[in-house]
Parts: sequence; structure tokens; C-alpha cells
Amino acid sequence: SDSLCHSLIKYSAKIEEQIPNFQSLLENLNTLQGELLDLSTDLTSEKEKLQILYDQLDAAQAKNMMIDQSTGLWNGALDLYDYEDIDDIKEKIDNQQNIVDTKQIEVDAKQDEIDLVVSQMNDLKNEISIENNFTPELIEERKFFIHEQKWSNEYIFDAKELLERGKKELKKVNQPRIKYSINIVDFLKSVECQRDWQKLQLGDIVTIQYSEL
Repeated sequence: SDSLCHSLIKYSAKIEEQIPNFQSLLENLNTLQGELLDLSTDLTSEKEKLQILYDQLDAAQAKNMMIDQSTGLWNGALDLYDYEDIDDIKEKIDNQQNIVDTKQIEVDAKQDEIDLVVSQMNDLKNEISIENNFTPELIEERKFFIHEQKWSNEYIFDAKELLERGKKELKKVNQPRIKYSINIVDFLKSVECQRDWQKLQLGDIVTIQYSEL
């Protein structure tokens, strides 16, 4: 219908207008996700250092409990923690915990940035959604012209490259494919059409009019 055609033209223009905004958000999201990965890796490393200190504290406390109460002397074999001061380990743990807490704050802040960008992308998707740009009647009419199929390429691993390749594949099939089945009559043998005998020549183009298109 004319209404659907006009709506599709307006919708296509709206999509084209929002493409730069969406690409900007997507690039920002990719950057933030990379930064989050680096921060998360650092956080994991700092947590491992903290766990090592806790292990040292456990070992030092266990050693301390093995001192001979009658002599006040160490009653076990010498090891890594023989001369380690427990208070010193606790101080290191406190310092390392502060480092972990700071890294966690950085990770949480970066995640908040990502959540904000994702929210903006969702708002944009909602703005250009079919439901918010077409009436229910036009959506039903539009379905008649939609052809869906799945395309994949198992040899492409980069998301951006896969997207660009997908766009190229879409262009190949983004043309209307209409199949007609019609009956024909040899009007040269029809007396009723004798006035039209000279109007059609070999190689002429015949146009078919179909009211539903």
C-alpha cells in the first residue's frame, strides 16, 4: 500500500540517520570492554597476591603454635617462615587488601560505564524498532514482503569482519524475488483480437499488472 511505502521510506531514512550514533556507541563499548578485561586481569592478579599472604600467615601461625611450651623454643624443622614476623605479614595483608579494594572499585566503575553505554544502545534499538515505527496493520502488511534466511561463515572469527561480510551477503539477496504463473492465449489465432495482430512483435517486453503489489 502507499501507506506502507511511505512508512518504509521514512524508516529507512531514520535508520541511516542513526547508523553513525550506533557505530559510535559500539566502538565505545568495545573500548570499555577491553579496558574492563585489563582491569579484571589486574584484579585477579592482586587477589592471588593477597591469597599468598594469607597462606603465609596461616603457615606462620601454625609454626608459632609448635613452640615447646616448656622451653619456649621452636620445636619444629626450620622452614620459609622461621623468621617471619606475623605482625609484618598482617600489615602486608592490610596493604594488599587496600590494593584489591581499589582495583575492585575501578572494575565496578568501568562496569557502570559499560552498563550506561548498553542502556543507550538499548534506547536506540527501541527508538528504531519496528513496533515503534509502524502501525500493527502495516507490520502485518510488511510481513508479506519479508524473506528470512540464515547465513553463517565458520571461517571468520572477527565480529566486525563477520558483520561486514554479512552486509555484503544481504545485498545479494536484498532484491524482491517474485514468481508468476500465468496463462497465455495465441491471440494471432483469435478473430476477436485481429486488431492487435500487428501490435506485438518478437522481442517486445510484456508488463504484467498485479493489483496486490
